Amino acid sequence: MKPVGVRVEVLERVNATREGARLIKGYQPGRVVEFRTDLPVQGFRRGERGTVVDVEDGRVRLAMRDGAEKVFRPDRLPRNLRQDAVSIHQVKPIELHAGDRIRWTDTDRERGLNNADLARVEEVGRDRLVVSSLADGTIHTLVTGDRMAERLDLSYAINVHVAQGVTADHGIVALRSSERRQLSERSFLVALTRIADKVALIVDDGRKVERGVARNAGDKASAVKIVQHGVSLARTLEASEGGPLSRLVPERQLEMDGPVMGGLERAREFDIGM
Repeated sequence: MKPVGVRVEVLERVNATREGARLIKGYQPGRVVEFRTDLPVQGFRRGERGTVVDVEDGRVRLAMRDGAEKVFRPDRLPRNLRQDAVSIHQVKPIELHAGDRIRWTDTDRERGLNNADLARVEEVGRDRLVVSSLADGTIHTLVTGDRMAERLDLSYAINVHVAQGVTADHGIVALRSSERRQLSERSFLVALTRIADKVALIVDDGRKVERGVARNAGDKASAVKIVQHGVSLARTLEASEGGPLSRLVPERQLEMDGPVMGGLERAREFDIGM
């Protein structure tokens, strides 16, 4: 007999950066906008949320939970906030069964529910959901209207970022050769080390995936490293040609390489090995 499940609607976060919240393209009709800080100039308070009804001329018309409509201007969000001003969500239907593994997609510090932590569904009904934490076994009951009842998702497949801190006995790692930015030595090792016993690797092109992982260490380049690279390049060119870099590279090329040249100028200004 097929296990009885319950269909629920959860909120899947759309934007990942504060700057992304300022772009109008993220506010599509049907999406839910949640305000995570007070915005008195625009008339919104922390905790309020509304559904996008229409977007026109940089204005987002929201249907609020109390039935009222408000207008929100994303381009007027303050730039000096230390936290996200708003979060944008897409409504996503899922079906939950007892025994399903889920992960939290937001945080509730009072109950110790942290974003990306895993839990197991113990009981599911029309008006409540009972889950247990995979970390310590703590039982949590979420009733209708509980904020965290919408901040969860199935976790049978997770990305490498979410997998950090998670350990499983068996697992499947799927890699696609066309996703070059996702192929790196660092992310590959993180994926493998999350699995304690048996791992199956699924790829579309083994040789291309192997080259992609081998060529990309996955380390992020800092501004200092970029400047140092530019300084090293300038030294090499000046030493080999016996003249300043500006005489060795065409003016048009200098314009194209503006960020690098800006780094070189700052290096000279602070006397970094020049």
